[in-house]
Amino acid sequence: MIELTKSRIAMVVVWLAAALVTIAVVLEGLAFVKLSASDNSTSNELFTAYAWVFFAGWAAAVVALVVVWMLCRRRHSAAAAEVGVLSLATIVIAIGALYGGLDSRGSLTTAEVLIAAGIGGWFLYYAVKAARRYFVERDDATAAHSAVLWFGSAVALALIAVSQGLPPGRAGDAAMDVTQAVFALVGCALLSTVIVVARATSAIKSPQTVLAAIGLALLALGSLGQAVTSEVVLGSPPYTLNGFRIGLSVPEFVLAVGFAVLALAAARRVFEIPARDKAEPAQAAPGANVAPGGYMAPEADTAPGSEMASDT
Repeated sequence: MIELTKSRIAMVVVWLAAALVTIAVVLEGLAFVKLSASDNSTSNELFTAYAWVFFAGWAAAVVALVVVWMLCRRRHSAAAAEVGVLSLATIVIAIGALYGGLDSRGSLTTAEVLIAAGIGGWFLYYAVKAARRYFVERDDATAAHSAVLWFGSAVALALIAVSQGLPPGRAGDAAMDVTQAVFALVGCALLSTVIVVARATSAIKSPQTVLAAIGLALLALGSLGQAVTSEVVLGSPPYTLNGFRIGLSVPEFVLAVGFAVLALAAARRVFEIPARDKAEPAQAAPGANVAPGGYMAPEADTAPGSEMASDT
């Protein structure tokens, strides 16, 4: 998705989306902290606030992709089509988050399934890209080798989609919660590894990928905490209120730190993108990469010949 990282406006919206998700996860952690044996009204209000802010974050992600689609549609139809597919998948995630906001105190099964389906759409996109790169590399020995990176990303997204789609556990039977957390742990860790390898092989050149890898590693750590605390807190009696408060909230705060690091990476990426040249929009050299509006689009953050960002 190099097109997304080349647009300053889109990256500002991505930063906003990551910041909103960070706030949402903090609110969820606070909701667990405020659990009470007698009156859970404050906790319920925090859960409701979490659900709506989480939806706002994913709605912002949809806006970012729509911005990219509008930039691509006039000059790169293939990229516009790919962005359109990812936009549809992200819209499904946003609908799931919206359903969670509308039903924040009831059963969230529908919301979780929709979110999982949306992430599954991202998985299909990456799987198709991996297959296309495989055939390109098979037929052209000089092509940059990135199919394995696309495949690794696809597997990671598949694991995360499964983790989101599984039903929640319950007191006395934490197996499902542990399974969810383990799938998310492996998925986030794999994504972080893919980014590190892509950076090491110059498939991605932006230094902000280091922050992105750290953020994903923190998400993996938070998922590990969820796996451990789910077994400890929900696995077997005796159950204590403080156990629920601490065991359920601490992993959420770790996840919030991970999303905050991702938001920081997006914010720093904004300042890496060259500003739009308003003074001389018509001075571009023949054959230059000119974006809609007549300004010079920044070059892709990929090494010469690399196809990790795009295979078109």
